[in-house]
Amino acid sequence: MSEFKVPLGEIYDLSPRQVKEIYFHARDKDGAIQVPEGSPGIPGDPRARLQQLLAIAPALGVSAEQLDELKRRLEALNSGPQ
Repeated sequence: MSEFKVPLGEIYDLSPRQVKEIYFHARDKDGAIQVPEGSPGIPGDPRARLQQLLAIAPALGVSAEQLDELKRRLEALNSGPQ
């Protein structure tokens, strides 16, 4: 989790179900979680995924700092090659 910059406190707050979902999820050869392209409810385009996350962030209790980081990432993706 450290490679994804998830603080230890947030890892500690994961429920047993969340740990199981993350730990046993299919992974690629580098260990990154594999998400099938076009999974139901998950857009394939990273811009669309971030936009969707920004829309539901308040309901998920995302902090203002995390929300700012998501917005920065979305702006960086939108300013890059389309």
